[in-house]
Amino acid sequence: MLVPAGTYQKSKVLAIGGYRETLWQSEDYDFHIRLFASGIRFAVIDEPLVTIRIRDESRSQNRIETASDMVAAIRMLVNEIDPRYRPDFVERLVEIGSILYQRGDTRGAHQVFKFAYELGKPTFVRRRRFYRLLANLSGPENVERLATVYRHSVPHSIRESFVARGW
Repeated sequence: MLVPAGTYQKSKVLAIGGYRETLWQSEDYDFHIRLFASGIRFAVIDEPLVTIRIRDESRSQNRIETASDMVAAIRMLVNEIDPRYRPDFVERLVEIGSILYQRGDTRGAHQVFKFAYELGKPTFVRRRRFYRLLANLSGPENVERLATVYRHSVPHSIRESFVARGW
């Protein structure tokens, strides 16, 4: 959620230390996690209320940079936020590791997967059943390596039929 799309009570924002400008690409992500973890009451309207045009040259289009900066935010947040949220950070980290791997930053992905496992054991809850099975058996990095071969070997239309069947 982008900060310009929200309305915030000033006292609540000041209570969490405001908007952390040291993060290059994930300051909104960090801001909202800290704000929500502070226990505020909030409502999300998931209907389109504004239009945001994203340019091809927009910073947010650099997925590797954006994902890497989210990891930087999580590194700070994990020490500041209630430990009960640690499993959520672990799950998000393995998702970020997958993004990095698929974008070609295998070294960055390796470091993110390692960090995730340092914080806890991922369950891959937001992944498909087959991915969860393989990741629990051999780790997410090996699954991403296998998935790369799969994506390059199996035509898109066949892969879509597997997805339709819940694989």
